[in-house]
This record gives sequence, C-alpha cells and structure tokens, in this order.
Amino acid sequence: MGRAFEIEKRSRRSRRVITAISATLLLSLGSANCYSPTQVTVALSTDLDCAEGPRTRIYKGLPSKYETAPEAEVTTCNPSVGEAQIGTLVFVPSGSSDSAASVRVVLARGGKAPAECDSDPANCIIATRSFSFVEHAARNVPIRLLRDCLGTKCGEGETCVAGGRCISNRVECTGDDCGLPGEPPPDGTRPPNDGGSIDTGRPPLDGDVLRDGSVDVDADEPDVIVDVPACVPAGGSDIIATTTDMPVHTGTGTTHHFWIADNTPIDVKVMSVPKDGGTATSIYDGIAPVQGVDEAPFGLAASGNTAVVAYGNGSSTASVWNGTLYSAPSGMTKVSAVASRGPGRIALAGTNGTVQERTAASPFKSVLSANAVSLAADPSFYWAATASGITRIDTAPGTPATIAVAGAPPNALLATGTNDVVHAAAKESAKTTWGIWRVSNAGSPSVEPLVTGRAAVTSLASDATHVYWTESDELWRVASGGGAAQKIFAQAGVALDRVTVDADCVYFWTKRSVGPAALRRGPRKPFATISAGP
Repeated sequence: MGRAFEIEKRSRRSRRVITAISATLLLSLGSANCYSPTQVTVALSTDLDCAEGPRTRIYKGLPSKYETAPEAEVTTCNPSVGEAQIGTLVFVPSGSSDSAASVRVVLARGGKAPAECDSDPANCIIATRSFSFVEHAARNVPIRLLRDCLGTKCGEGETCVAGGRCISNRVECTGDDCGLPGEPPPDGTRPPNDGGSIDTGRPPLDGDVLRDGSVDVDADEPDVIVDVPACVPAGGSDIIATTTDMPVHTGTGTTHHFWIADNTPIDVKVMSVPKDGGTATSIYDGIAPVQGVDEAPFGLAASGNTAVVAYGNGSSTASVWNGTLYSAPSGMTKVSAVASRGPGRIALAGTNGTVQERTAASPFKSVLSANAVSLAADPSFYWAATASGITRIDTAPGTPATIAVAGAPPNALLATGTNDVVHAAAKESAKTTWGIWRVSNAGSPSVEPLVTGRAAVTSLASDATHVYWTESDELWRVASGGGAAQKIFAQAGVALDRVTVDADCVYFWTKRSVGPAALRRGPRKPFATISAGP
C-alpha cells in the first residue's frame, strides 16, 4: 500500500476537545506515556492590506514536486496587529513519521486570479516551504506573504523573503517552532493562528461551523489524503535496473536515475531509468573511452529531470553534456567532480586546479583556485572538498566569496540534502578508519563529528533528517542532528555502493562477484530483505 500524508484542518474548539480528551486518558491510564501528535501546522499571514483583495491558493506536495490542483482557495483575510492572518492547515503523515513534505502558497491581489501567477507574477506573491515530520512532534511553520515579494518568482527549492530575495525554502526548527534561517516570525514570535482553519471544500463530516460559515472537520478526520508512491509497491520488485558492472558515477533526479555505464571498453554510455522502474535507455553515448575506464576522469550530477555529464581524456579540453554538448573551461582536460544547482547552473572541478561555474546566462568562470576531489551543491552554495579541507563557495552576483570550514577533514566525500546541512565522509586523522561529519550552513560554517571509527566509506548521501553511507556489504544511516549509527541493510558477499536518497526511498547498487550490478530501492529505515536479484 502506498505511503501518504494527510492534511487536516482544525478549529480552535476542536483543539480544546482534543486537549480535554488527552487529559482524561492520561488520568485514567496513570503511568502510561502520552505523546504529542506527529503533525506540522502551517500558519499563513501577509503584510498586504485586506482591502487589496488578496486571493490565496494552497498547493501541497513533496519537496520540489507540487500537485497541480490546489487544495484550498481563501478569498478573505482577517486584519490583525502586525500582519493580516489568512488561516492555518495541519499536515499529518499517515505513513513514515520522518516523511518530507512541501507546501506552495500563491496569493494574487487586485482582482487577479492566483491561477494566472505562474505565467504572469505581477501582483502576485509566491511562497514555498519544505519541511519534515518528526515522530510525536507537533511543529509550527509560519509562512509570511510579503509585499516585498510581489512579482518575484524564485527557482526550484527557493522562496522569496524580505527584500525580495530568493533563499532556500527548507525550514530549520528550534523545538517545535520552525522557520527560514534569518527570518523570524513577526515580532519574534509565532504568528497567532487567528485566521481560522482553512476550508478545503471536503464534504462535512461531524465538524464545527466556523465564523466564515464553512464547516470544520472533526480533529480525528483527515480532509485530504495525498498518495505518495510506495518505496517498493506490493508485489513489486526492489530492482529498478541492471547493468554489466558497477556504474562509474550515479545520480538521482526528480523523476529518473542516471549512471555512467562502462559495459565494454568501447561502450561508455549515460543511462537513464524512471525511479519506479522500467526500460533503461541510453541518453548519451558520445563519451570517448579511455584506458582503465573505472579510473576515468568522468563526473555526473543529476539536475532536475536530466543529468550533467563531464569527461575528458587528458590531452584536449574536456566536454560537458546536459542535453547539448559544449566545451569545459580552457585548460581543463580532465574532470574530477561535477555539481548542479538546478537547470543551467553547473560547477566543474578539474585538472587545471580550479572550480568553474557556468550558468544559463554566462560562460564558465573560476570560483575557487584549488584541486577539488568532490563537489556538492545546495540552493545557495557550492561546496568543494580539497586536500586542505572543505570550502563553501557563494556565487551570488559579484565576486565569488569563499569560506574555508575550520576543522573540516581533507579529501572528503560530500553530500547535501534538503536541510541546508552538508555531510562529509573522510579518513580520520592519523587513522585508517573513517568518520562522518556534519557541516552547519548557518552563518560561518562549523563542523562537528557524527560518527567515528567506521570502515572505509564508499558512498554518501543525505536528506532532510539523516545521512546515509555504504561500507562494503552494508548500508548505514545516522540522524543529521547526531545519535547512534543504524544499520539499514546488509547482504553478505554482495558489494553495496553508489547510495542516493529522495523523499521516498534510499537507492543503492549491488554487485556480486559474478553477474551484473543492480540498482535497488528500499525504505529509508532498517529493512530485512530484498529479492535475490542477479
């Protein structure tokens, strides 16, 4: 059965009833544990005047993947001290309690319809938030629809904030209160939920009548259920694709997996397969093979629904392909790493001792003078791992700004998730064992160890809540905030490598000593078995 998350709307009266019932249960059960619900309450407010006639639509979905039909439309707001209140929605996971979700809010004023805002953002405010549920935590996420953002349409994974700036839409939480980094709620407090619960139009059950005449559903009944694809559907296979050998490089995009396959010494291709499985197809076969293809200077990064691939043979300028073919920067004959910050924005590290960025509007330019062995990207920065540590690269308009992360390990594998945190895996100083580190992206980057004393880490990935890695025939994870390492899966005698993760599943490749390699999927928490496979 597919996993889902639900949205509930609850009136203040419903919440009082829940509180009273909980108190009664607590008294009757004596020493029994009482847990908070697993939910996220989204409170909408605006600094527009209600007389401007705002109309607001709310869309739900997964990170960077919103449903096309709105779940609710609000045609009024309630004047309040500081900012006008629009209303609240309660998101509840019905499956995994560490699921990720997103909300997109579109406000139009002056008689304009919200449906027109995507094609013409004038007189519109568009805000998004991505967040994660935490088991037994009732989190609060305010969304402020600001006048500064009228006419601003940010890129994927970004939202508009004060000053009309676009920043990552991923919230950070202190306790149960969440918000965007550097943007406190009005007056430094959480906005009051006095806009009323937002009516999603579901036929009423046995709820309360709100002051706007709509009917609020009882607190125990969901208004809307959003189906999320199951990680491994009932009766389905965990095997997504197979190839002759362990891929050289891999990436997971919005809808597809990508890898560089070296099926024979003269057959090097970029392959693609839908996340849910299907026919694997070659999307590019122009890579010139070089001696010892497993050590070849290739790089691959997933970018939305496609891949960015860079390669060179060491004797002439390297090539880059992301749907079209073009040349790497002059002097870069081999490529050691590739990263992408969205369509048209890529960074390369190569043999000329620089990291170079290219955008859809400008050619390659140097953003760091160093030999990088690994690159990663989040919506705001590139991250480069070198022999001297880790460097954060800010490529906002103007001269690129770099900050060296104090205490970071050298020559690390890097991974970014959706929580503005970078994870690094590297050998521990003066040891043969490996460690996993967390690099905070707030203000001046700082580093702290998460796991020490590991066997060699062969691949690394992270999402909003955890970092994942492979060791020989084992797959592990640890919470981004720290804690005990947890083995997700192990299969004796089978090599595990090339781990990636999204909001639904963890993906990894397996290879026996004899036979093809297989791309597999599993839940993002410990599981016992997978099919025998090839």
